[in-house]
Amino acid sequence: MNPLTTKAQSASLVVLCIVLLCGKIQAQGLTPQASVKINSINSQEPPIQNGERFSGWLLKEQNRQSPPAETPYYLGTSWLSPSEVLAQEEEKQKLLAAFAKIAFPENDRSAERAKKVFAKLIEDLKPTGRVPLPNTNARYLEANPKLDPILQSNDQIIIPNTPSTMTVIRSDGTLCKIRYRPNIETRFYVNGCKSQSQSSERAADWAWLIQPDGSVHQIPLARWNAAKQVFPAPGAWIWAPPRWSSWTTANGKEFSTQFARLLAAQGPSGLATSLDAGSSSRGSLPNVSSQELYRVSRDLPISANIWGETGLLQTPSARTAPAGTGSITLGIFQPYGIVSLFFSPLDWVEFGLRYTNINNIP
Repeated sequence: MNPLTTKAQSASLVVLCIVLLCGKIQAQGLTPQASVKINSINSQEPPIQNGERFSGWLLKEQNRQSPPAETPYYLGTSWLSPSEVLAQEEEKQKLLAAFAKIAFPENDRSAERAKKVFAKLIEDLKPTGRVPLPNTNARYLEANPKLDPILQSNDQIIIPNTPSTMTVIRSDGTLCKIRYRPNIETRFYVNGCKSQSQSSERAADWAWLIQPDGSVHQIPLARWNAAKQVFPAPGAWIWAPPRWSSWTTANGKEFSTQFARLLAAQGPSGLATSLDAGSSSRGSLPNVSSQELYRVSRDLPISANIWGETGLLQTPSARTAPAGTGSITLGIFQPYGIVSLFFSPLDWVEFGLRYTNINNIP
């Protein structure tokens, strides 16, 4: 046999084997990145040791994923502890009880429809055992061991990819995804997700913002309660019930509080495994000027009235100045001339001295 012919046949056989092997890999859907995808990290990669600090596990994970195949979203990290599932089951029962107490309008088809959609939404909320993490910076937690959680071997840690949207829950129970933009306040996302059926609805005064790290914030939305606030992050949930509706009664507020707490246990929105994965509703930010869109709310100023106490003009206010505030006020309201000295030793109390002179009496 010709040696050249034998070598050529051997080479052809090797090429054929490689082609068949590659075809098998493609048929099974295996790719080199499939085993290092960040959004499926769990307690087996790397395994959690009983009593291990979260910072230690996180450093091992970062070394294992260096360089990471995808951008990990550490703010949305979920620590799932089986010991918390029972407590969250109880919270879900409280949520169902609060929902049952809400008095929806009778003979109102839209209200009945919203009630059914919300009942389904609550049913889909699962007690996951998620525990909020105080911080996801491993070096910071090492320097602050009191904040560094101690893990158990049956815990799970899930680090998702960075989502590009956040989700607003409308008053009719539908979920609206809206693209995230940095440094935009909650009220613009709420307005951007209003549907045509909600055009006649009153605006919301408050919103519950559930950040991807599981923290819950009650955000003021109206002009009368304007205050400095946190910005939503990618993967946040927003629930903003309209004013003077069934959602803003005492029972409705109790429901909103419980609802936000259980939403925080679901992890970030906008992921393939999130509660909103099947939602096709999309919102867009309102068409306003950049100056208005990026305007930052601030706390309403606290002023003194002419009598020296917290208020405006001659009217007192239920508000008080921050603790440690002192003020001297000179006021003239004919025929009265007033000199006042007021102090606020605590956030909820103020006291003062006032001297009043009647100007037209000698």
